[in-house]
Formats: sequence, structure tokens, C-alpha cells
Amino acid sequence: MSLRPKKGGKSKKPNLSYSFGYNIDKVYKLPRYQNKYGGGFEFEKLYYSENPEAFPADRKGTYDDNDGLGSYDLLPQYATDESWGPKFEGQLYRPYWSWDKERGNPDFGKVVPWKAQPDNIRSFFETGGTFNHNVSLDGATDKGSYRISYSNLDQKFILPNSRLVRHNASINASYEAIKNLTISGSANFVTHSAKGRPGTGYGDDGANVMVQFTQWGQRQIDFDKMKEYQLPDGTQLTWNRSSWFNPTPRFSNNPYWVRYKNYETDGRTRVFGNLAASYKLATGLTAELKYMTDTYFETQEERVAIGSQYTSQYWLSKYAHLENNIQGLLSYNRLFARDFSWNANLGINQMTRSGSTLISKTVDGLSSDVFSLEASMGRPDITDLKSKKRINSVFAASSLGYKDILFLDLGARNDWSSTLPVKHNSYFYPSGSVSWIASGLIDANWLNFLKLRAALAQVGNDTDPYNTVLSYQLYQPFGTDSRVSVPNTLPNPDLKPEITSEYEFGTEMKVFDNRLGVNVSYYNRRTRNQIIPLSRSAATGATFKYINAGLLENKGIEISLNASPVSGEDFRWDVTLNWAKNKNRIVRLTADQKTMVLASAPFAVQLEAREGESFGSIVGYDFVYNEKGQKVVNEDGVYLRSDEQKVLGSVLPSFTGGLINAFRYKGFNLSALIDFQKSGSFFSTTQMFGRETGILEETAEGSIREDGIIAEGVKEDGTPNDVVIDARDHFSSNGNGGYNINAIDVIDASYIYLREISFGYNLPAGWISKTPFSKVRVSLVGRNLWLMKSNSQHVDPTAITNSITNWQGLEGGALPSVRSMGVNVSFGF
Repeated sequence: MSLRPKKGGKSKKPNLSYSFGYNIDKVYKLPRYQNKYGGGFEFEKLYYSENPEAFPADRKGTYDDNDGLGSYDLLPQYATDESWGPKFEGQLYRPYWSWDKERGNPDFGKVVPWKAQPDNIRSFFETGGTFNHNVSLDGATDKGSYRISYSNLDQKFILPNSRLVRHNASINASYEAIKNLTISGSANFVTHSAKGRPGTGYGDDGANVMVQFTQWGQRQIDFDKMKEYQLPDGTQLTWNRSSWFNPTPRFSNNPYWVRYKNYETDGRTRVFGNLAASYKLATGLTAELKYMTDTYFETQEERVAIGSQYTSQYWLSKYAHLENNIQGLLSYNRLFARDFSWNANLGINQMTRSGSTLISKTVDGLSSDVFSLEASMGRPDITDLKSKKRINSVFAASSLGYKDILFLDLGARNDWSSTLPVKHNSYFYPSGSVSWIASGLIDANWLNFLKLRAALAQVGNDTDPYNTVLSYQLYQPFGTDSRVSVPNTLPNPDLKPEITSEYEFGTEMKVFDNRLGVNVSYYNRRTRNQIIPLSRSAATGATFKYINAGLLENKGIEISLNASPVSGEDFRWDVTLNWAKNKNRIVRLTADQKTMVLASAPFAVQLEAREGESFGSIVGYDFVYNEKGQKVVNEDGVYLRSDEQKVLGSVLPSFTGGLINAFRYKGFNLSALIDFQKSGSFFSTTQMFGRETGILEETAEGSIREDGIIAEGVKEDGTPNDVVIDARDHFSSNGNGGYNINAIDVIDASYIYLREISFGYNLPAGWISKTPFSKVRVSLVGRNLWLMKSNSQHVDPTAITNSITNWQGLEGGALPSVRSMGVNVSFGF
């Protein structure tokens, strides 16, 4: 921030401050795994008489079946990434790492007990740590002010082989160069380098190790042993090998191979700031010219090593961005007729933005372990994209006040965007508000403040470049012939700007010597002419086309309560309660389309925008219910499935909120934050796949694997279901699993969470009087401490973003929630 000099202002001596903090991060909530049964479906027998080369010289097998074939070893079905295998009873077996004699494996021929590894998944995650350092210097003279700061973050994430380092330096200053002329500016330099960010997605390059932790896997895997992720000759050593004689990964890489061989790196350098000159033309009249800039350069590299499940590959992506704004502003403020105040602004702005994207990747594998485009077996694939955009704007605002109790604010803005067609590239959006400090007219000792307010506003929005004109993409030449293609999404030369209109009413009140306060707002927001890609038949030559569509309505209420039950000289207790409810409805999509798919979970539900429903409806197959609301099964004891897909829930909650309790006693401070949510839903891919593959707790409850399951419900004739089905069939895609009936994995997202506790202490002045410090504060902070109530067995409902689509409401493949504990220390000089 810049501090403007005041006439006759006093100098401020330089003030130096420094703070540092350190947090440790540990995985908090993981799925509940079963620890009774191991991987595969059954043991296989490998006989010495048939494959003597598979046994060490001093051992010809662990068991003898006396059937004439002789001795043998037991081995699980490595290629099956499920856990419907034998019960853990200490049987000796050949683990995945006991083969490959010809590759120099020192563990060849070893056998180990068949037993569960209850903490194997948790042991994969490491203890993360974050160091923060901040130093700042500020000061002022009667002519100006300045502030210089530097911060550094060094973070070790919870995944192996991961790190993030970030530097941030900034300077802000203002100076009265000559009488009535003030020069101000700021500059910020931010740079980061990262290694080993988590992979995302369900398949593609196998970079997302979470898929094999939360959805697939074998429960006997020893993760300490899995740290030996390659054989002496460099071959990958994975639990999911194709067979005992073939180490090639069947479905999953060794997760340590992914983290140390197929890791991602990225770096970014960003510079942004502004320079302004403000001149006082006359009393109350000021003119300002301001230049703002923001630019960054970013590089990303991704790798798939030779020997991975997928074809080896290397990606190199480079991004550049530049945005400049030039703004002229004329401001006027004055008091007149004693009781009136008036502030007015008139301005113009020009925004120009340019960007470039260069994405290059190898084709047909790598010729060596050197990650370079030059190692590509085929001609590298290169995509080079460039874009430009400009918005010219004019805006005005006016504020009229009467006796500091009644205020009227008006505003207007018009933008001209280069990304919209000429006939629609101009869009105007006004705003207005009125507020009344009513407490000045009410004579009541208990009333300290009462404000009533109302506002009405519009906001316009354009689109990205080249959505209104057809642009061809240039591809790699075929021989000497150039190649171009039409994009999959067709442009629309008649696009109009989006317009969001909103009105709001509210009140704010403080009573009883400001010991109790309330702030209430009601809003209604409507967005029309939304610019969306509408799906269309691929037979037309494109799969999407940009259109203006829809009328989306949001209306709701927000309430904030503040209270000070105890307010003494040495002790104070403050309570803040925030509560919000939003009702969302799609009033209209298009004349031809009433449903739009936003995202999909793998092989399961869709997240849709449906006319008449809320934005983000979870749509899939439901149970069949009788007139009494009971689930109906068929003659095989399997639930009947609805004929059509239905809305199974909405990602939007009924309400959300938070409760803060803050205590102060002399130099001590203690605060606790609890946040909560009522209803809302999400589809759990973790639960669907984890049940399908037999890794979750409920798939081995009691003796269901031996005795079977009777699904809760009734037969078609109304009699109670008494048909026993195999546990694996019950949880499978052909039975009662989420593949078949999606509703079973749609979960209520309600929760109550102890989100944060902070305890701090300001050291007494007497303790630091002989030190160079003017003040010292020490605080302890804990975050994500306790999920007090949740309807979700296996995942944290506050961390349910889908790693593929980044949409709320579709959970699957994302990292688990993390609990943090830390200390912060700050010094003033």
C-alpha cells in the first residue's frame, strides 16, 4: 500500500520487522481399508518340477501337495489389482520382488508370510514441512513514504521427491515531487520453482499415484520394500507385474517409480506493478495517470521414463503472459451547504493482454533415459498458440452524502472488447446504492449503530480470443506438405456479452456498548447470455459450438453475528458466527437443449446443468423403490436399477457457516474456528472403486466373504429379501456396486470441522528491554485438526474436488486432507 503525504505531516522513522514460521504437515483422513484378505482372487501354485529356473538352488519349494507334481511355491495374482484373495493366515508366499534372477535381483527366491500391512498407504506419505521468512522495512518523511519487503517460502510436500521454493520481493513508495504533484508506484517480483507436484487424472500417463491407493491395490504390499523400485539393471519393480516371469507393469507403476522417475517440474517468474502521477488541479480536484503491468513466464516439464506402464514420453511447455493497463482518472470531492459531501470520479482505461503457449512432446517413445525432445523416436509434436485481447473502458462514479447519515452512490461503466463481434462488442453496466445511518436519529442508550442499505448493480463479461471467428490450427507437416485443421469447438460470430444483474438489501446493527452486533444481507443475482460450449453431433465436423444461453439465478441470505460476552481490562471473549444460504436455479438453458453435461466421473455419474434444477446436479442411475419407499431386488438378490438416469443430488449445500471463539488474557490470545455445512452431495469414486476391488473395510465386514450378503430390501412381490449373494458379486459392477446403481455412492456432504486453533503470546516489554527488539510475539497454530462430524466413511468431504475435472461434487483421485501444526515468531525493531 502507498501512504499519501499530508501537508505538515510528520516524519516516521524507519521501522524494521521480521517474522518466521514453520509448519509440519501430515496426512489426516484416508479411506478405511480392510486387513483380512490379500491381493488377487486366489493363490497360484508354481511347481519346481515344471519351472526349476524359478527357484533358488538351495530350495525346491515351500509346500508339497503329494499329488505327484512335487513341491511348489504359492504366489498371488500380481496382475490383478484387487484384494479378493486368500485370507491372511501367515502362509508363506513369493512376493513380487522375489523373481528376476537374470536381472541380478539379490532377493530372488525369498518367501515371506501372507499378512496385512495396515499402515502401508499412510507410510507412503512423508511428513511435510514449510518454512516461511518475512522481512519488511517502512518509513515516511513529510514528503512521502515507502515500504520494502521480502518473503521466502520453502515447502517439502507430503509426497516423496517434492519441493516448492518461492521468493517474493516488493517495493511501494510515494513522493511529493513538487507542490501538488505526487508520484507513486509499486513493483513486485515473484519467482518459484517446484518439483514433484502431484499427478492428476484417472489414466493417461499413470502419474496419479492416488488412484492405486484409494481405488485399486493389494492389501499385503509392504511399502518399505516398495521403495526399491528398480532392479539392478534398471528394470522397474512393481507390485502389479504382469506375471512372475514378466516384470512389465500390468496396470500400475510402482508409486516410488512414479515419484522419482516420472516426476514433474515447473518454474515461474512474475513481475507486476504500477506507476502513477497525481496532480492537484484545484481545491478538491485531482487528476491521475496510472500505468499498470503484469507479466509472467512459466516452464513446465513432465516425464514418463522408459520401463513405465505407458510409452515413455517427455513434455516441455512454455507459457508467456503480458497485461498492460493505462488509466486516466479525474477525481473531485468537496463539502457544500455544510451538510452535504460529494465525491465524483471520471476515468478511462485501456487493457491489452497477450499470451503465448508452446507445448512440445515426444512421439513414439524415447531413445534413451535423457528427457529431451531430441530423444524422441518420432518427430516431436509441437503446438504453438498465440492470443491478443484488448478492452477499452470508460467509467464514472459519484457519491453524495448528507450529514454523514445518508449516502447515495451511483456508478457506470462501458467496455468495448476485441473478443466480441463488432455489433456486440460494446456493453454498458451501471450500479447504484443507498445507505442510511439510522442510529443518528434514534435516541436509545442501548443502540450504538444502525445502518440500512440497498444496492443494484450489473457486471458485464466478454469471452476468450478467437471464439467468434474461425481460426485454423497448424499441425506438424506430413513430409513436405503443410497440415491445418478446424478446431473441435466452432466459433459463433453472433456472441453477445454476458450480463450479471444483482440487487441486495442489508442492515448492520451494534447494541449494548458494541457488545452485540449483527449484519444481515439478502441478494438476488441473475446471469443471462452466458457464453458456453454447447455439445453437438461430431458428424457436423465439431463437437462443440459457443453460444449465448441460459438464465442462472442465485439468491440467498448472509448473516454475521458478533458478541463479546466478557469484556474486561485483562480478559476479553469475542464470538463471531457466520451463516450463509444460497439457492441456485437454472431458469433457462437454450430453446433446443434443456441439459448440459459439465463433467463426468469415470464410468459413472455426470455433473449436469439441467433446466429447472440447481447448477451442478449429480445425475445417474437410482434404485427402484416400491410404494413404501423400499428398495426392490430381483430374483437373484440384486437391486433393480431405474430405467432412466435421475437427479441424485446437488453439489450445492443447504447452508454453510463458521464459528470463531477468541479469548484474550493480558498478553495471551487463544482462538478456535469451527466451520460447518448442511447437506449438498458428492459422488465418491473412491467408494465405488474401493468396494469393487475389495480394498475397503466394508467389503470384509464380519464373515461376509465366507457367508455372503443379503441386500437390504424387498422382492418384487413385497416380501423381505432373503437371497444370499457372494460378497464380491454384491460389490461388483454387475451387482449392487456404484457402477450399476450410482445412487449408492452419492454421499451427503454435511460436516462439522474444527478447522483451526491458534495460541499466541506477546512477550512483556520488560523481558525484551535489553534486546534490539521493540516487540516479540510467539504463536502456535494447528489446522484441519478434527473432522467432528461427517457422513463420509472414506474421504474428507471438504476435499472432494475431482483430480480429473477439478469440479466440486465428483470425488476421486485427489490427495487426502492434511493436518498442519506450526509455530510463528515475529519481531519488531
